[in-house]
Parts: sequence; structure tokens; C-alpha cells
Amino acid sequence: MKSFFTFLALSLCGITFSQISYTSANAPKPGHKSEYKFLENLQGIDLNALTQAGSDKTWNVTGPDVDGYNEGFISIDAYPFKNLFPTANMASIDLDEPDTSFTMVEVNSNGVYWLGSYDTSTTIVWKDKYIFVPFPLNFGQNFQNGTEADVTQGTTTGKIEIQSNANADGCGMLTTNEGTYPVLKVKTKQITEITVSGIPFGSSTFEYHHWYASGIVGPVAEFTISETESIFTGIENDTTIRFLHKQELVAGETIEKIIPKLNLTPNPATDFFQMEINGIDYDQAVYTLINSEGKTVDSGNFNRNQNQPIAIQNLSAGNYFVQVILDKKTLLFDILHKQ
Repeated sequence: MKSFFTFLALSLCGITFSQISYTSANAPKPGHKSEYKFLENLQGIDLNALTQAGSDKTWNVTGPDVDGYNEGFISIDAYPFKNLFPTANMASIDLDEPDTSFTMVEVNSNGVYWLGSYDTSTTIVWKDKYIFVPFPLNFGQNFQNGTEADVTQGTTTGKIEIQSNANADGCGMLTTNEGTYPVLKVKTKQITEITVSGIPFGSSTFEYHHWYASGIVGPVAEFTISETESIFTGIENDTTIRFLHKQELVAGETIEKIIPKLNLTPNPATDFFQMEINGIDYDQAVYTLINSEGKTVDSGNFNRNQNQPIAIQNLSAGNYFVQVILDKKTLLFDILHKQ
């Protein structure tokens, strides 16, 4: 069993959540499993380039890799601690150590929320839900968090306070060891403060850059810069890069077979293009075209049975970020190459 101080020290190590999604259609569900790999050596990688914001950007996360973190979602209905988190409908766990810690989450049509954490020694219940990601998540969107939790173990009491600010600040193409994806990039700044019996115990500052690919549950890559400070370890700094290696349902059906997909045809295009949306039923689609300067150059809507070609003769040659929102809840996107 972890000691109270050990638990609080681990809390300074940042809260990553690789299974978040940006649409209610692609939200995590019990049975989702993801395997991540880490880049083994960051030498030679332009880390500043990975933080660049804006539209029509390119990012590269490739190099020798090592096996990393495996995580998944499970139903928590049968667990006795479910009553501590009344609105939780699943938990995220470390698949390599499945019985040690549970990150309790609520997923609904408005987003994915972190309610707290449970392990055999200590429980955290946030006073206000922490939003991992709202639905749908759009380029340029901002979302913030501010919450706290009182923690008690035996006669020792502590408090954890967490603040974060996130911006969907980039869109373009990302390349990892697994392939190249059109992506949205989200930058998050997260600050955590811990006190024990009213005395400062430690703090951490994390800067995350997550890249999300259309139709994939959770980010396809994560770049993390961290600084932690505690009364035991002093100041420690770390930088890591990880990417999605494999994602599936525990039952064996791959995510690829059940997620919605947006295809632009033809692509590249000169005068017209059309959107093909597969794997999901919808009534109305609202689309937006964003140029390399981040400006909307065209927008419109269409019904499922009235999907007509979209004229682009008057647009300049280049790459355009195309996003489609289905029935005000499901976001899909791709990159259109205009010739």
C-alpha cells in the first residue's frame, strides 16, 4: 500500500489522459484499449517545431522507439467504490497493472470529464468536474479547469489544487512511426499545488501538446514538458514524446471498423470536391474550410441525401483544413489539397 506522502508525490507527475476524444461519436467506452510507444532519444528532434501553432502546419514525431504505456477503459458498475463517483460511467486503468489505480471519468454528449481517482490507499474526489475535452472540439477553441480535492489518510490531511488552460491552437499534418495524419493540435498548461496539513508539499507545471486525428479515439501523439518540485526530491525536469502504436476493442474488433470517416474526393482537387461520410448516420452536416492563415474561406451545410459538390475554383492553390460537424455533435476533418 502506498504511503500518503508517496501518493502525493506521484500526484505531482502530471495527469495525462490519452483516451480522450473530440466528438461524442468517438468518445471512449468500456473495452477501448490503446498501446503507446515512446521515442527513445530526443536528440536531433526540433522540439520548438513541435510547439508551433497555426493552420497548415507540419509536425514530425519519428525516430527509434521503445514500448511504453498501455491503457484501457473498463466498466466500474460492479466496483464498491462506484458510489464515491455517482456520475462516473467508466474508468481508465493501466493495463500493465490493472488493479492498482482507477481514473474515474464521466462521458456524455458534452465532453469527457475527470471526476477523481481511486486506489487502495487514497481517494481523490474533485469538488468540480475537470473537463478533459469538450464535444465537439474545434480549431481555435479554448477550455479551462479549476478544481481541488481534500485528501485524508489516517490522521494526515492534504489538499490538491489543479488549474489548466487548453487551446486547440494548430491544425495540419503529423507524421509518427505509424503513419501520417491530418490533425488538430491542443496545447494545455497544467499547474498542480499540494499542501499537507496546511504546509506546501510540492507543485508541478506541465505543458502538453496533443495531436488528434479524425476518427481515432484519443491523441495519436503527445509531447510533454514538465517541471516538478517537492520537499523530498527538489526540482526535476523531464521531456517525453509518445505516439499511438495500436488501438482496439478488447473484444477484438478494431476501432477502424466502427468509427466514422470523412473522405474528400477528389483530393487533390482543382474546381470541385465532395465529402464522403461513412460509418455514421446523420441528418445535417455543417462544414468549414480554413486556409493557411487560419481564416474561414467557405462554409455551408447539407443534408445526408443532398450532398453536392463544393466549388473551389476561386480559392488559391494550397492546403485547406476541412471540418464537418454532424448533427451538432460529431466532428470530422481532413486536409484538402487545392491545385
